[in-house]
Amino acid sequence: MNAQDLIAQLARETGLSDLRLNDKGCARVIFDQTIAIDMEHLADDNRLVLYAVLGHPAGDRASVMERLLQANYFGSGTGGAAFALDPWKNDILLIRTLELEGCDWTAFSAALDSLVAHVERWQAELSTTPTPETAGAPAAGEPMLMRV
Repeated sequence: MNAQDLIAQLARETGLSDLRLNDKGCARVIFDQTIAIDMEHLADDNRLVLYAVLGHPAGDRASVMERLLQANYFGSGTGGAAFALDPWKNDILLIRTLELEGCDWTAFSAALDSLVAHVERWQAELSTTPTPETAGAPAAGEPMLMRV
């Protein structure tokens, strides 16, 4: 499936009729009013990147980074996603990249469910809960969609 088809299927499954990729290839879904998952289609690479902002490192930065790197080890604590540090905002991100070649609805929805579950876990573990309004907010005029 292509990125537009996957997002259209997600819209049907969640009842978010307005969900679609914007002109920059981006979309956002908010789960349970607290977990914002951004999706960016990298057309040149035929990939779809799913990610969430977890917030700023709290407490001893070195200790936090060590925990995140340990969780990255073979994806053991991330469900195959990876932690990153946004160099401009100093936010911790959890990122999952999907190769669209051969990716179907089942694989996409499993990756999305896993990412949401791991974001929820790490928000609790890191004591960071960015609000949808501050979690890497989309550009002005872009819709913010919520699943209740």
